[in-house]
Amino acid sequence: MSDYILKVPQVCELLGVSRRTITRYIKQGKLKPRKVKSRSGGFEYIFSKDDVLKRMAARRDNATGHKTRGDRTGATPGTPGHIDYKSKSETTQSDTRRQDTGQAEKGADKAVIDTLKDTTEVLKEQLKEKDGQIKNLSGQVSELIERNRETNILLRDFQARLPMLENKDSEAEDPEKKSKLKRILTKRIF
Repeated sequence: MSDYILKVPQVCELLGVSRRTITRYIKQGKLKPRKVKSRSGGFEYIFSKDDVLKRMAARRDNATGHKTRGDRTGATPGTPGHIDYKSKSETTQSDTRRQDTGQAEKGADKAVIDTLKDTTEVLKEQLKEKDGQIKNLSGQVSELIERNRETNILLRDFQARLPMLENKDSEAEDPEKKSKLKRILTKRIF
């Protein structure tokens, strides 16, 4: 029982996999944990250190296709006695790839930022132009409203004078033409 000391988060970290993968390993029989009662009243898995180390070795064998010297001695990465047999060129190549990727990401981020700045400037210019157009249209609308008021005043004045004109011309005109003219002139245009 004392060998069973690792919990699920620790095993996930050691193997570099998710909780879901750990669950699959348990169902497939690749890991054999013990189920113990937790403090909260539920159950949790605890794993044997040896079982997890064997699983790490099996994962590494599957990834490389062969056993390394470190695997044959029983030492695992991160433990004393483990020797990493990667060549220096492999290590520097992977470090260089990581640096190149980081620089590419920084370059892409800078390009996005520059594009956003340019877009912001264009939008600011367009807003200024639209503000000017709105002010211009506002002035034109005010002028049209004033003209409408003046027209209404003139029409009211004309309608007030119309009956006086009708009385003078009533004897000279035909009654049908007079009523038709009256209907046309008394209608409101607006």
